[in-house]
Amino acid sequence: MSKKDHLLDEYWFSLGRFVHAFAIAEDVVSNILWIESKTTARMSRALFSGTRMRAAIDLIKRIHDEQGRALDPLLERAFPKLAEVNTVRDKILHHGHYVYGSSVLVADDERTIVKKATAFLVSAPDLEALRTDTITAAACLSLYWQLKRYPNHVRKIENNRRVASRQWIYKSPQRANTKSMLLKAAQKQDRPR
Repeated sequence: MSKKDHLLDEYWFSLGRFVHAFAIAEDVVSNILWIESKTTARMSRALFSGTRMRAAIDLIKRIHDEQGRALDPLLERAFPKLAEVNTVRDKILHHGHYVYGSSVLVADDERTIVKKATAFLVSAPDLEALRTDTITAAACLSLYWQLKRYPNHVRKIENNRRVASRQWIYKSPQRANTKSMLLKAAQKQDRPR
């Protein structure tokens, strides 16, 4: 293994932890969609199987709008953060990666026209912040779900209430000077551009 591989061990470990937390949040969003759609578990699986998080959140909001109900404060708190996390997750998992020291440069320059291309650095601490915020948002959703389905599970409800009230810690990356960052990263990897 090269020195570069060891530099990224913490990054890959943190990425796995973040992706796992995101999968749990997706499950909780699916459970809320099932409850809000007032369908059986079997019918919900038939209707919503494979629905991505962004689409599920939009469906939940539309259900509330159609019924003339405001979103619960727990959903109001979690949904914007999950949208932000989902966007960053998609970019991390689906766009180009370039080693940049102990971080990874995420860039969409090979799939996007130059004017709209973006790039940002992601480090292990960034991924841990994303994971923590995902867990906090999932706790908001779990608390909402538990209060609807199992209002007498006091211990679980109190634990989720504590986690759901944590402050957000991840800050979205600012658009980077894509060209110069990509060139520096490419030089580090000796990649032709």
